[in-house]
Amino acid sequence: MSAFADPAAKEVLKGLFARSVERFTLDNGLTVLHVQDSSAQLVSAQVWVRTGSIHEGPFTGAGLSHYLEHMLFKGTETRKGPAISEEVQAAGGNINAYTTFDRTVYHIDGPSEATSTFLDILADICFRSTLPQEEVQKERDVILREIDMGLDDPDRQVARSTFESAFLVHPYRHPVIGHREIFEAVTEPDLRDYYNARYAPNNSVLVLAGDITTPDARKLAEKHFSNFRMRRIESPYIPTEPAQLSRRTNHAIGDYNIVRGVLAFPIPSLWDANSPSLDILATCLGGGESSILWQRLREEQKLVHYIDTSCWNPGTSGLFWVSFYCLPENQNSVEEAVLETLEATTKEGIAPALLTKAVRQAIVGEVNSRKTMSGQAARLGLSEVVVGEPEYARSYFQRLEDVTPESVSGLIKSKLLNGRHTLCTLGPAPQAPRVQTKPKTTKDTREFEEVSLEGGATLLLQQDGSLPKVHCKAVCLGGPLYESNGQRGITELLSTMLTKDAGDRDAKTVTECIENVGGTFTGFGGNNTFGIAVEVLKSDQKLALDLLTEAILRPQFAENTFVTERDSQVAELRESEDEIGTFGGRRLRQRFFGEHPYNVGTQGLVEDLASLTPTDISAHWQKLICPGNLVLSLSGDFDRESAIAQLETLLSQMNRNSFIPENSCFEGPQETGHHHEYMEREQAVVFQAYPDIGVTDSALHSTNILADLLNGMSSRLFNEVREKRSLAYYVGAGRVLGIETGMFYLYAGTAPDQAKEVYQQFDLEIQRLANGDINLDELSRSKARLKTSKRMQQQTAGSRALEAALNKLYGLPINDFINYDSRTEAVKVEDIQGILQQRIVTQDPLCLTVSRGPK
Repeated sequence: MSAFADPAAKEVLKGLFARSVERFTLDNGLTVLHVQDSSAQLVSAQVWVRTGSIHEGPFTGAGLSHYLEHMLFKGTETRKGPAISEEVQAAGGNINAYTTFDRTVYHIDGPSEATSTFLDILADICFRSTLPQEEVQKERDVILREIDMGLDDPDRQVARSTFESAFLVHPYRHPVIGHREIFEAVTEPDLRDYYNARYAPNNSVLVLAGDITTPDARKLAEKHFSNFRMRRIESPYIPTEPAQLSRRTNHAIGDYNIVRGVLAFPIPSLWDANSPSLDILATCLGGGESSILWQRLREEQKLVHYIDTSCWNPGTSGLFWVSFYCLPENQNSVEEAVLETLEATTKEGIAPALLTKAVRQAIVGEVNSRKTMSGQAARLGLSEVVVGEPEYARSYFQRLEDVTPESVSGLIKSKLLNGRHTLCTLGPAPQAPRVQTKPKTTKDTREFEEVSLEGGATLLLQQDGSLPKVHCKAVCLGGPLYESNGQRGITELLSTMLTKDAGDRDAKTVTECIENVGGTFTGFGGNNTFGIAVEVLKSDQKLALDLLTEAILRPQFAENTFVTERDSQVAELRESEDEIGTFGGRRLRQRFFGEHPYNVGTQGLVEDLASLTPTDISAHWQKLICPGNLVLSLSGDFDRESAIAQLETLLSQMNRNSFIPENSCFEGPQETGHHHEYMEREQAVVFQAYPDIGVTDSALHSTNILADLLNGMSSRLFNEVREKRSLAYYVGAGRVLGIETGMFYLYAGTAPDQAKEVYQQFDLEIQRLANGDINLDELSRSKARLKTSKRMQQQTAGSRALEAALNKLYGLPINDFINYDSRTEAVKVEDIQGILQQRIVTQDPLCLTVSRGPK
C-alpha cells in the first residue's frame, strides 16, 4: 500500500516544492540560501552559526554558546548595545536569537524594504562584536538568574533529567545554558577566544525568505558579508555515545501538584533509512487525540491527562520521546501501560487509515511551516545546517512513499521494545497533600466580505489562495462575564466539548475524521469570547464545515467525554500552579478585580469545575450559541458559493434564543499597596498593576504603544532594570483586556533581595511616561514595531479570521485592521501622557511579590 494514495496530498507537495531555493557561496565561505515569496511585503533574515553547546570542547557544560548569544547584542565596532535593537525597531523589525545543542541563530523579521538594514545589523553583530568587558559581568548575573528560572520550571527540569540520564558521555547530557558552577568559572578571555574560534563566515549560513528577488539577495549578501575573512575552524572532539544496554530511571520529587514524566528510547541518526518511518510511528502512537497511546491511556484507562510522542533527532543520534502528565497515584502504572500498548500494537498492527493520517499530517506540517517568512527561513536553515541538504524536505517525502503499516510497526520491536529505555519523572513526594476532584455520574484581497445570514448571525469571508488551506472560526461572546459563581471555567470547557461528541459521531470518530486529513479542530477562549476553529487542506472543505455544523447544532456532551475533559482542565490548572509566573499572575488578578468576573481566568477554578455536570454545559451552550451571538469567519483558499450554502443550512436549524450582552462595568482595583504571596522557588516574581481601558475604547492605540514602550530589548525599562542594573532576567508589561475595562501591569523575574529596587524602577519609568518624557525616536520605534507585528500577524488565515470575528462581536468595523497603521501613526506623546494621567495612574498601584516564605 502506498501511503501517498491520496492524489490531493501529492498535488499539495508538488505545489510546495515548485518554489525554487537558490543556494550560493560567497568567496569567504558564507553559504547563502534564498527563497522568494511575494505574498506579503515581509522578509525574514537569519544567520545560522554552526556552533552550539556540543561544540564547546574543554568548556563543555559552561554554556559558552548561550553566553555569546547574549553578548552579541551588547555592542559592535560601529554600534553601541542599545542602538542595535533600536535601529531594528525603527525599521519596523523584530530581532532575536536562540541557542541549541548544535547552532546559534540570529534572526530579524520585518518589512522587506528594510532588508539591507537588517543584513547590515546581522553582519555587524555576528562578525564585529566587541564583547564589552563591562557588559560581561552584567550579563553573567542575568544568565545566572535565567539558570534559576530553569530550575523553577518543572517541564525544563524533567527534560534536563532525561537528557542527563539518556546520555552518559555525549555533550547532549549538559543543558545548553550550562551548569551554574562551570558557568561561573568562565572568564572574559574564555568568551572572547570562543567567539574568535567559532564565529566566521565559513562556519555560518545566511538565510533570506520573503519579498526579495534572487539578484537583490545576492547583491545584498555580497555588500554586507563579503568583507569578512575566512578563518580556520577547528572541530572539537565530540564523544560518541555508547549503546544503552538496559533500562535507566530518574525520579525527582518536589513541591508539585502533578507528575510529569518522559519515556525516552534511543534511536539512530537522522540519516538512517528508518528516520522518516520513526516520525510516522511517533504520529501513529502519540500524535493527536486519535492516536494509539492517547486513546488507550487517556480515554480508555484514564491513567494520564496528557500524552504525546515525538522524535527528537538533531542529527547523529536521538530519542523517541513519550511525555505524559498524570496524577501521583497513577505514576507507577504509566510506564507499564505504555510498554503493553507498544507490545499490543506489534501484534495488532497499525491500521492503514492511521498510517495515511500520519503521512497526511506530515504534509500538513510541511504546509504550516511555510505560513510565514520566518517559518520558511527556519525550515531552510534547519535543512542546511543540521542535515546538510537544503532540499531535504523533498527527499524526506520521497522516502515516505515506501512506508507501509508493516514497516512502521516493525520498528516498535526493533527500536522500542528492547528494554533499553529511560524513564524520568518529576512530581510530589508520596506524603505531599494534593487536590483531588471526584467526578459526578497570495496577495488576494485582505478585506473580509460580510454576509448576513438568517436569524441574525454573520458570515465573514476572505479569499486567499497563497496556500491550499481553509480556516473557519465560529466565535461568540462568552468567558468570565457570562459565568456565574460556582461555574468558573465552564466556557473553556464548553469550547473543548464542542469539538468532541456531536451528531452521530463520538469523540474518537470526530478526532479520526479531522486527523485523517491532517487537519485541526480545536476550541479556544479568552476574557471576552470563545469559539471553535477548524483548518484543513482546500480539498477537505466540506468535511471541515460538516464538523463545524455538527458541533454547533448537535453537540452531545457525553458523560464519559465530559469527565475526561473536565479532569484534564483541572489537571492543567494544577500543572500551571507549579510555575511561579502563572501562580503570581492568578493571585494578582484575584486581588485586583475582587468580586468582578475578571478576577478568575478562562480556565476557571478547580472547585467550580469539580461541581459541573453535562447538564450545566448544555445549558451554557443554549445560552451563548445563538444567531445573535455567533460570527462565522472563513479565510483561505475556499469555494465561496458552496461554503455559503452549507453554512446557511446550519443557521436555518439553530435555536432562536435571544442573547443579551453582559455589562463589564468595573469601579477600580479591589486592593492597592504592597502584598506578598509565598512559593518555594529560587527566584521572585514582582507585579505592579493599574486600571486599564477596554478593547473597544478609542484610546486603544495609545495604550498599545504604551505597552510596547515598556516591552522589548530596546525599551528604557529593559535597559535600566536588566542591562544597567542586572536586577532581573526578564521584565516587561502585560494586560488583561476586557471589553470596557482591564488591568495593565508591569512584571519582572528577579532575586528576592532585589524586589524593592525593581519596584523603584517601575515607579520611575511610569512617572517618566506620565510626565511625557518620551523622545520622538523612542515613539517612532514603537510605532514601527507595532505596525510590523500587525503585518506579521496577518500572514496566517487563522489570525485574520479571528480578528475580523472579534471586530464584529465588539461592534467595530470588520476590516478595522486596514486602518491600523494610520491610527498607530496618529498617536502623539500627549495622547500617551493623557491616557496615563487620566485613565491609568489614577491611584496607588497594586504591588504583588511572589517569593520564598520567611524561614
